[in-house]
Amino acid sequence: MEDDVACDSVPMSGTGDLHFRSVRMGLPERPGWAVLAAGALVASLLAVGASPAAAVKGKPDNTATATACLGPAAADAGFEDTAGLVAEAAINCLAYYGITTGKTATTF
Repeated sequence: MEDDVACDSVPMSGTGDLHFRSVRMGLPERPGWAVLAAGALVASLLAVGASPAAAVKGKPDNTATATACLGPAAADAGFEDTAGLVAEAAINCLAYYGITTGKTATTF
């Protein structure tokens, strides 16, 4: 191993031959705990089997337990083009709190 001779002046960190290989390949030296922590992180992700959450079809997965659209906030905001829409109550509530103003006073 003639390549190891060129690395004699590089101080060893206790990792043995791995240190010489990383220096020859131009890789940065990593402390042992960092490699161990990275390996533990990867192993934990694989063990948990990370999978995306999915809702049950036809059943809300998170229902609200409270609402801010009570009393005066639930009153009609005066938008004529939202009458009868599914979102009418939500639009009226948003208008009450000033989150939306609509295009005109009577058009959302």
